[in-house]
Amino acid sequence: MKTNTKTAPADFGRAAYTSGYIKANADQAVLLGNPVIDNMMSAMIAMSAEMWAQTKRARIVEALLEEHGRVTEEMIESFVPSAAQEAKWTAERDRFIKRTFGAFAINGGPVTPFAQS
Repeated sequence: MKTNTKTAPADFGRAAYTSGYIKANADQAVLLGNPVIDNMMSAMIAMSAEMWAQTKRARIVEALLEEHGRVTEEMIESFVPSAAQEAKWTAERDRFIKRTFGAFAINGGPVTPFAQS
């Protein structure tokens, strides 16, 4: 393992310093009592994030069509929502999260490990 390596990132045009690290085994950790459930939860979070990104992009396209009557990729990528749009979309996102993940907040009583059920 190398430490204190001097590098010169082209992006910044100046020297930068980095240090080596010891890789953790977080990808092997079991957080919910069963690695299969952990994997399913990870997949659900990834799918939900992707779905929300697509939903927000659709809202941007709708806003641009309403305002300009046409849409280009450049318009989508450079779009900055108004304060009202941001507030509306934030509320919509929060409702999506509550609908999607709200069941995990329900306290169903004592937990029995999956292997013992």
